[in-house]
Amino acid sequence: MNRYLLAFWLFTAFFSSNKTLFAQVEQTEPTDIIEDYIQQNAEDTDFDQNTVFEHLDRFLKRPLPINSATEEQLKELTLLSDVQINSILNYRKKVGPLISKYELQAIPNLDLQTIKNILPFIQIADEQQFRMSFKNMIQQGNSNIYLRWVRQLQLSEGYKSNANGNPPAYLGSPDRIYTRWQHSFENRLSFGIVAEKDAGEQFFKGYNKQGFDYYSGHIQVSNYNSWLKGVVIGDYTINLGQGLICWQSFASGKSAFVNMVKRGGRTIRPYTALNEAQFLRGAGITIGTKNIEATVFASYRKKDGNLLVDTSNIIQSEEKISALQLSGLHRTESENLDKNTIGESILGGKIKFKKDRLSIAFNSLYTAFDKPIYPTTQIYNQFNFRGKSLWSNSLDYSYIFRNLNFFGETAMSENGKIATINGVQIGLDRRVSMSIVHRYFDKAYQQLYSNPFAEGSTAQNEQGLYSGIEFFLNNNWKISCYYDLFQFPWLKYQVDAPSSGNEYLGRITYTVKRKLEIYAQYRSENKERNNPIADRVSNLVNNNRSQLRVNASYKVTKTFELRNRLEWSWNDNSQTISKGFLVYQDIILKPLTIPFSFTARFAMFETDDYSSRIYTYENDILNSFSVPPLYNKGIRSYLNIRYRGIKNATIEARYAITKYNNINEIGTGTERIIGNLKSEIKLQLKIGI
Repeated sequence: MNRYLLAFWLFTAFFSSNKTLFAQVEQTEPTDIIEDYIQQNAEDTDFDQNTVFEHLDRFLKRPLPINSATEEQLKELTLLSDVQINSILNYRKKVGPLISKYELQAIPNLDLQTIKNILPFIQIADEQQFRMSFKNMIQQGNSNIYLRWVRQLQLSEGYKSNANGNPPAYLGSPDRIYTRWQHSFENRLSFGIVAEKDAGEQFFKGYNKQGFDYYSGHIQVSNYNSWLKGVVIGDYTINLGQGLICWQSFASGKSAFVNMVKRGGRTIRPYTALNEAQFLRGAGITIGTKNIEATVFASYRKKDGNLLVDTSNIIQSEEKISALQLSGLHRTESENLDKNTIGESILGGKIKFKKDRLSIAFNSLYTAFDKPIYPTTQIYNQFNFRGKSLWSNSLDYSYIFRNLNFFGETAMSENGKIATINGVQIGLDRRVSMSIVHRYFDKAYQQLYSNPFAEGSTAQNEQGLYSGIEFFLNNNWKISCYYDLFQFPWLKYQVDAPSSGNEYLGRITYTVKRKLEIYAQYRSENKERNNPIADRVSNLVNNNRSQLRVNASYKVTKTFELRNRLEWSWNDNSQTISKGFLVYQDIILKPLTIPFSFTARFAMFETDDYSSRIYTYENDILNSFSVPPLYNKGIRSYLNIRYRGIKNATIEARYAITKYNNINEIGTGTERIIGNLKSEIKLQLKIGI
């Protein structure tokens, strides 16, 4: 414990010794705002990091006209809560167009910190570009080529021959190779191709004679004229309502951004990420007028699944899928045998009516497979989807009345079961806003692509009530907190009875004109799980996971920034208490006189086991991020170098290493590494055309 106290006092002393420098620090760069946003959401969400970085980068180059921006466009900034977006829309309706950026301070619920965050991405003057031709958008757009190589330096067991002389389990090399070309103009035009080979996959041989294991491409046009809102050909994602029947893009869950609970934005978005399972392949189009908007889309693609052959019928055997495989990895013989074993067809659409502050939409999604899906029946999953087709429909709504925004969605799956989510966002005062969300998902509701705001990952077997509130005490102090109460009426995996739980978070943040930010955060989650005592497995006990974090970031000069963190974690399963601790120091150096920039981290961590693991966001190369779970005892460090000395080109290198002090092997199975070191190197070249 003494070393923890020593680390804390070093942390405090280091901060205190630099406080006199803060008065000379300038405003944080927009890229730092993006990184801060991702850092708060990365632990709880699996999102498309490429999209988050890229669309904000386009807003930097061509800022969003704040006077004509729609609700969907304001949501795409990802820097405004829904309460703040509603305040902007209401202000424009009552007062008229803004005439200066200083007028933003007159809009209710827009605090100074938020205004400073969005200023780099918006403009007051409107640009009437609906008549811009496709040719001009191509000519005024930007093209970028990315070439990336990644390799883990220590070979895992999957790359080695075993003691009996059998060949390695992994068929390919440890190299991960990524290449991408994309041309874009604002957020209105995008087309490009992505190709990737994962570590362990073959390259131009064996199962991948065509080269890369994964290819993706798209062509997308948005807001081409007054009636063509968007069209995508190739790979894309679909987002409907509040996610009860389909949501495939990034959407924040429970986090310190306590009022970002409402889903919204464009229905169809081009897909540029590397998750090989969560996207559609085909075409979609959105057309509309001022009050009515219609979207239709179609998709067909092959997906991975565990293929079984049922020979119980002596006349004709039947092929079935026991489970869909979502990893996208094709390293071994068995993984390659699962590749593209099932065909998926999807048809869907949306009709939306909007007038003034009311919008109502009808959503429909039909999914069909060329082979039936029949997972092994367990008591907890007996209500899950089984069969060859699934059809779901929903109604979603949003209504703004003064400082209240009511929203929600109600869906019905083909078996007649219901899922509904409803909420309200309230601007209580210029400095106070809150959100309340209620959800009810029937235990037998079925939808493979559901992803709503919830405790679980799908809209099934859950009831809950969430409330979040945010206070701006003044321009320096902010308090954010939420409380979520939930229950699961039916059994879950490793929970052999109906269960319940709760989660709450509190954060207090102190900011000095974006030169300094310090926050303290406490988060606790309580869930019922099976009793770990073997002879009493039918009894549920409470499992509590808690985290306490103290974080400080500040700029010493225009080119030199320091970030520090202390974090403690506890996991109490009613039998044992597992504890963890983390401390790290970040150094960010961006010299003005040389074309190099550097980011580095040194972290020390110690946890009793995996249950008290600690996640931390790490700076990485462009369009990539890392959020590794740290557990056991050791150190974690990395160094990123970026070079911009070549016109229209950026060269990046990253080296990261984890050294454990209490174990002699890392991982299990084919991913097991003999030794206590695990390191990785990345190289990337970005070329602008």
